[in-house]
Amino acid sequence: MLTLVYKDLIVQRIVILTYSVVTILFATQMLSVDAPLVIVAMLAMAFTFASAAHDDRANSHLLLNSLPVTRREIVTAKYVYHVAASLGFVGMAAIARTLLGMMSPHAALSQTLITMTVITWYLAIFFPMYYGLGPRFVQVGMIVFFVTIMTIAPWAYNVAVKHNFWGLPELIASLPAVPLYLLLAAATFALLLVSWRVSVWLYSRKSF
Repeated sequence: MLTLVYKDLIVQRIVILTYSVVTILFATQMLSVDAPLVIVAMLAMAFTFASAAHDDRANSHLLLNSLPVTRREIVTAKYVYHVAASLGFVGMAAIARTLLGMMSPHAALSQTLITMTVITWYLAIFFPMYYGLGPRFVQVGMIVFFVTIMTIAPWAYNVAVKHNFWGLPELIASLPAVPLYLLLAAATFALLLVSWRVSVWLYSRKSF
């Protein structure tokens, strides 16, 4: 399985490097934006679409299924690769902002955990839909995703800021931190496990 992860890393190294540079530019405000970690999260999500589109164009599924690996291992490798890549992008942004004094280490850790939770939930939805619907989902999904980023997301963020996120930051801050994080981690792990099992089942039924 780790060999498959390494294969994706080597094949997409230029794309990863490009996304990493853009991540640093946003995180350090060299490209000035509001809520840079939110933008980085969107970049991580866009990376998943771009990676899936690359696999479809290169017919990677045919190559992978000719190797002495199981389909369960293929799906597992995809989950590991994208969770690790997302953590790399978000962690890179958080570390850069901490080193530049833009946020405290505690705030960086907290925001990294929350951002990774959102991305993981996104991945848990993305992969079953991708393995169930195939390339058409990626083609349509990329258009919808980028239209959303360019139009709906900025509007929704401004509305949320105007209403102080409807008191959610204060509510979260009032809750005990450790139990909250444990509950969030447990729910995220459970969702990811269910998503993985569904993806394995869907991919096992495909013929190449």
